[in-house]
Amino acid sequence: IATPQVLTCDRTSINLTASSGTANTTFTWTGRTAGQNPISVTAPGKYYVTATTANGCSTIDSVTVTQDINKPSLTIATPQVLTCDRTSINLTASSGTANTTFNWTGRTAGQNPISVTAPGKYYVTATTANGCSTIDSVTVAQDINKPSLTIATPQVLTCDRTSINLTASSGTANTTFTWTGRTAGQNPISVTAPGKYYVTATSANGCINTDSVTVTQDINKPSLTIATPQVLTCDRTSINLTASSGTANTTFTWTGRTAGQNPISVTAPGKYYVTATTANGCSTIDSVTVTQDINKPSLTIATPQVLTCDRTSINLTASSGTANTAFTWTGRTAGQNPISVTAPGKYYVTATTANGCSSIDSVTVVQDINKPSLTITVPQILTCDLKSVDLTASSGTPNTTITWTGFATGQNPVSVNTYGKYYVTATSANGCFKKDSVTVIQNITLPADVQASNDGPLVCTKTMVKITGNTTTGNVSYQWTGPSNFSAITKDANVNTKGTYSLRVTNNANGCYVTTSTTVDQNITPPANVQVTNDGPLTCDNDIVTLQGRSDLGGATYQWSGPGINNEATATIFVTKPGTYTLSVTNPGNGCFVSTKTEVKEDKKLPDAIINAPAAMPEPLSEDVITAQTVVNATYAWTLTSPDGSWQMIDGDKTATLIYQSGNAGVKGTFDLIVTDRGNGCQNTARLILTATPATTTMALAATAPVEYKTYPNPFVDKTFITFKSPVSGKVTVEIYNALQGHMEKLLFNQQVHSGETYKLTLDAGTLPAGAHFCVIKANGRTYTSKLLLVR
Repeated sequence: IATPQVLTCDRTSINLTASSGTANTTFTWTGRTAGQNPISVTAPGKYYVTATTANGCSTIDSVTVTQDINKPSLTIATPQVLTCDRTSINLTASSGTANTTFNWTGRTAGQNPISVTAPGKYYVTATTANGCSTIDSVTVAQDINKPSLTIATPQVLTCDRTSINLTASSGTANTTFTWTGRTAGQNPISVTAPGKYYVTATSANGCINTDSVTVTQDINKPSLTIATPQVLTCDRTSINLTASSGTANTTFTWTGRTAGQNPISVTAPGKYYVTATTANGCSTIDSVTVTQDINKPSLTIATPQVLTCDRTSINLTASSGTANTAFTWTGRTAGQNPISVTAPGKYYVTATTANGCSSIDSVTVVQDINKPSLTITVPQILTCDLKSVDLTASSGTPNTTITWTGFATGQNPVSVNTYGKYYVTATSANGCFKKDSVTVIQNITLPADVQASNDGPLVCTKTMVKITGNTTTGNVSYQWTGPSNFSAITKDANVNTKGTYSLRVTNNANGCYVTTSTTVDQNITPPANVQVTNDGPLTCDNDIVTLQGRSDLGGATYQWSGPGINNEATATIFVTKPGTYTLSVTNPGNGCFVSTKTEVKEDKKLPDAIINAPAAMPEPLSEDVITAQTVVNATYAWTLTSPDGSWQMIDGDKTATLIYQSGNAGVKGTFDLIVTDRGNGCQNTARLILTATPATTTMALAATAPVEYKTYPNPFVDKTFITFKSPVSGKVTVEIYNALQGHMEKLLFNQQVHSGETYKLTLDAGTLPAGAHFCVIKANGRTYTSKLLLVR
């Protein structure tokens, strides 16, 4: 019984086939019509068949049909969540069942994993080699919610409050904050300059929210005026000093006095200082000089100081060694001395004593109020590369001190890292000063609309993919990095490796950059389970061989090459020449292919056709045996002809051993043999001509009485007996021949015998094959044959 195929989900029925080497055997499968062979079955189990020969003998055997309809296991890996950072994910199916293929709905069969960019439910089918399948699904979720963002209202910068904190907050968990120009994640931040500040909130899913807050500043100093005090004299021993301001809510503090006391009373000459302070903590300081005249005149005028920007008034003092001297300065109240002047020029004084005598003298007041020169170097622009710049002021006036607002006196240059307006004061030795300002600008504009893309995926017919960077900003530079230490500095680049390629686009004007990436996918899956078979070899019976190609990939294309064929593009072709044939199966989706070969062999060798010539010619009208050389797996066909038809075949005309009767004396018999190779159908022929020749006189006398012989039992299982008795003494041989193959299998007897004596021989079946055999007895010049049937 041929070994049956296994029942599967694809193969729901199979054929059961019985065969026998015994001629004329019929087969009956239990439960089926007698003689039906093969039979088709659809269920697993044990099936019985009975083989019956022409002699009524039968043999029973069985075969078991198995079934494999096990579905494959199917597991889908839990996918990541789509976010603002993660815009695509892979879905991967796996199975513990060998040789399982996967098909995601809407995708190329066999593509696994697959990349998806949208949330939703995705279905996959797992199919095993037996055609059974399992279906499952997985849901892809998405989180693109932006974080909330709140900025606390900041305090106002003042002279007292030179720095404040800016604080951002969010109701969204795991949110990080980045203030423009500051370290990522720094929150709150401290600022010292007014202006607009921007902050970006980034949540764990990569989504962002941006807001801003404006910081204001109040550093206005109050105005301050001091009323000119009277002069202390012998008559006026105390005077009031009074300060005033046009700035609301200003308080005054005179040095050495209670804060807020104004006016104050003084009794001594000298310089008195007052500070005016506003609600914002900013202050202005000024002074006033109190003079006294109690000198007795002679008249001496002290050399006056020079009027400067610091010294806006000076006293002119007349003195006298004379008691009770009164002084009157021209244009001033009589007795006023010293006097305060604020302008350069010549001043006259009269000293009057109690006796009314006077002296006149004069003094010249000079003035130096030249302001220093002041130049500010134009600063660089703040950028992403240049985080701080120096501000530098200079003056052509000697001994000039440079002071930048908010920095230590004399610090020049100063370093700043915030854009805005900065003020500087140049002060010369005479106290005169000059103010100026400079504006620091900032350029941190990022490249706009930065994108990275590729024209992939990589497939077998496309081994190079172009990656492309784009931005709407001009004057930029590109920097690519990727798998296997890939790098490039061009806008476009060609790559041959799958993976994620990162792009950094830099604004060359300010060094600010934006990064993004693109993923190059790869599909180089070849057709699966490519096989090729042929029903060769080429033989004398079969001069056309069918070549059959197959693959598990639906829609695959086929291309054959080999001897005598050209541009064959079907799964099945027919060939007539031996040789090696190559089949290439291509996946049209990616150009990948698998090649395999099959060899078509040729077997047209002719079998040997040789008739074994007897040692002597047969006697007329005698029974004899003629054999052919044994050929494995061959059939034999004998014909025997003679001019008068006296030669006749008795048995074995389809075997290698032919039993025949010779013809009339002197008549020739022609033996023609056709030997056919069962394997390839090729035939060869042989011919032998014998002449019936009368025996000598002695032999003729010996042959007048035949040999008596008998074989029993026949048919036989393990042994049979052969008896014979010759009418004359002489040599007798007993030989056993294979009826089908024609060769001698055993020489049972080859001795001299006595006339009239019975001899008994035993033929042990031993290793003899089941089937027909010939017993050939040769005695007294004659041949006797008997057909034996061995049953196993």
